[in-house]
Amino acid sequence: MISLPTPKCVVFYNGDDKVPDTYELKLSDAFSNKSIKPDAELRVRVYNVNAGHNKDLMEKCKTLNGYSVLIDKITRYHDKMSYKQAIELAIEECIEEDILRNFLLSHRSEVLGSLLTHPDIKKLKRNIRDDALAEGLAEGLVKGRILARFEDGMSIDDIALKTDQTVDFVKDTLRENGML
Repeated sequence: MISLPTPKCVVFYNGDDKVPDTYELKLSDAFSNKSIKPDAELRVRVYNVNAGHNKDLMEKCKTLNGYSVLIDKITRYHDKMSYKQAIELAIEECIEEDILRNFLLSHRSEVLGSLLTHPDIKKLKRNIRDDALAEGLAEGLVKGRILARFEDGMSIDDIALKTDQTVDFVKDTLRENGML
């Protein structure tokens, strides 16, 4: 057997959810079948690097602290302006305040490009919610039409044809509403 160094896996979290300064994630928590014990487990220590969290860590790692400040500025400014404008203003302020100054001066365009291609999580969540709402409304309208046509005495086969749904979907809808 060869001796190996002990691995340490970490994640730096800077999302919008309220999370503790540190916590552990286990890969097995994502497994669909919880009754089977996995042959291997991955545990990851998560560090919240949002502004105001993990002060000891931020004091020890000025680069990580600078990143935290940059992201905090972008987040705050994005409420008042476009995402690109918020990034540009935050970068400019960080340079002026000597936060990641040399890095941002040398790699400004790469940082801007990277942050612009990084998904806007709030927008992504809003789009997912809006899509789900639209799907729910569309399904509700179809189910409403099915119920109305059934109440008017139309047969299940005719309802399926008129609403472009399967006979099983029509029957399930009628059952859900106590009509079958």
